[in-house]
Amino acid sequence: MSTIDLRPFCGHDFTRPMLMKPWSRGDHTYAADGAILVRVPRRAEVEENSDIASLAEARLAECDFSTLRPVALVRLPAPLCEEDEDGYVGPAPTSVRLFGHLIQLRYAQILFSLDDLRIGAPRDAVSPIPFGSHDLLGVLMPCGRPMARHFDIETPATVAAAPPAGLLGAAEKLAAIADAYDANDLEDEARKRWGANLEFLNPRAPEDIELYASRGGRRLLTLQDCMDARAALRGGAR
Repeated sequence: MSTIDLRPFCGHDFTRPMLMKPWSRGDHTYAADGAILVRVPRRAEVEENSDIASLAEARLAECDFSTLRPVALVRLPAPLCEEDEDGYVGPAPTSVRLFGHLIQLRYAQILFSLDDLRIGAPRDAVSPIPFGSHDLLGVLMPCGRPMARHFDIETPATVAAAPPAGLLGAAEKLAAIADAYDANDLEDEARKRWGANLEFLNPRAPEDIELYASRGGRRLLTLQDCMDARAALRGGAR
């Protein structure tokens, strides 16, 4: 597992310089921009900052991370640039309703850059949304209302409450892998991501490979499922 880059979670507001880089306190390292906050095990190269760490822990304590569940990969709308009245060009404010949560598109893009993304249930519609990825825990503030540019994203149901450890049962997730790898390499790539939780049958015939959860040998999905999902994501015929 590669180290998660904390820079996307940092702020860019020069009036709040303390949020423009990660900071450490005790056993943890943090990064935040005011709307999103993450915590990972302490990184030795990140300097101490005790002034805001207690506030970060208080915000994390508001969330129930036991509700985290794996989520399926989704197709997000492309960002749109616009020019403001001062002539500056930047991303147009855009919101998405995703898994029942109203969030800014740019934060959705950050979340889906995480491997093994899990999202939990907030206390209510205005409370922070918990999320996680491997040893990272985080919270994201939802939007108060839809922005002028808004999309309701149709999503598959959240993965079942207790999938086999480390295994995401979404065809879309594997379809993303298939986009980058030849079918013959799918087995190796899947093993790198999910290890011993997978069993492959008929490895000499990639079109017939079936993925099994090793606990109980339950069929999860076929390579054809993966290819069909990839075609659907590309807008092709099933």
